[in-house]
Amino acid sequence: MPKSLTLALAAVALAGTAPLAAASAVTRAPAAADPFVCPVPDGMFANPADPATFYHCSDATPYLQHCPANLYWSQALQRCEWPAIAGENFA
Repeated sequence: MPKSLTLALAAVALAGTAPLAAASAVTRAPAAADPFVCPVPDGMFANPADPATFYHCSDATPYLQHCPANLYWSQALQRCEWPAIAGENFA
């Protein structure tokens, strides 16, 4: 196979994968029903509406996370805990 044809086929193959790579990136636009605004660009913050969830902010984009069953987010401890432990540390 001529070298120019091999290069042309390789270029077409690579060009064909570019849209897939771009489409597979994870993005999240803030929803209108999600009014949480990250106080700083990166960190984890209590959800004022639900003690069993918290927001993980990355580059100022909030991602809602859920604690395992029967646990609450503790802002002071920066982890999900039993309600008796998270109690005063919530929010």
